[in-house]
Amino acid sequence: MRVDHRIPDAIVLAAAFAVGLAHAIDKGAMVESDAQIMAVLLALDENEVHAAATVEEKKVTGNFLALAQLIHQDHSKDIEDVKTLGTTIGIEPKDTPAVAELRAKGKQTLEKLTPLTGGALESAFVSEMVSGHREAFQLVDEMLKTARNPNLKEHLASTRQRIALHLQQAESLKT
Repeated sequence: MRVDHRIPDAIVLAAAFAVGLAHAIDKGAMVESDAQIMAVLLALDENEVHAAATVEEKKVTGNFLALAQLIHQDHSKDIEDVKTLGTTIGIEPKDTPAVAELRAKGKQTLEKLTPLTGGALESAFVSEMVSGHREAFQLVDEMLKTARNPNLKEHLASTRQRIALHLQQAESLKT
């Protein structure tokens, strides 16, 4: 007796549909997760740019000015890099309550820095950069674990290195 091992067309179609649906769901989850990571990166960068610009406008000098300029330059570039990456990989940053919270925290930092001048401004700026970059370092470590897109993971790894450099430089100025 010969057994027909062919799979009926209906089962093949159902399996193809299920695989396609699973892929779409997985891809949607990836886009959402990676989109949130990109929004967090942008919020962190924007906060640092605003803080550094505030310090630069107040005419600090020496190593404090150099740190503010480096942070301003690096984080401004990262904003552009994240936007370009999003376009390249087809992922739009997605704001979340966590992103709104980061932006609110950045606004609080500006409110602390804005009225200050001289040594008080320098001290507060360095303190904010140390604590902010420590938090950012931990966030990036967490995001590296959840990011799915390889290009985004690569960007996070290089961002982590820059954050470590900024943290080291800020810590060297802490009195």
